[in-house]
Amino acid sequence: RFVYDGVYMYDQGRGWIDNLLVGAGLYQRFGTRGGGISILLLYDVTQNYYSSYPNRPFIKLGFFF
Repeated sequence: RFVYDGVYMYDQGRGWIDNLLVGAGLYQRFGTRGGGISILLLYDVTQNYYSSYPNRPFIKLGFFF
């Protein structure tokens, strides 16, 4: 986590960054054993300066076996 004091930016070590993601998704099963694929469209509502998420909707894919 970086902190800017008005003159210098310095590393303060690790820290927590709160994010609130909202969105919608789909899950498609393959076969009878529960495997499948999911696709999510998410948006970061908090828009924190240190967030690793973009300030636009993004897509997340998942595979389950």
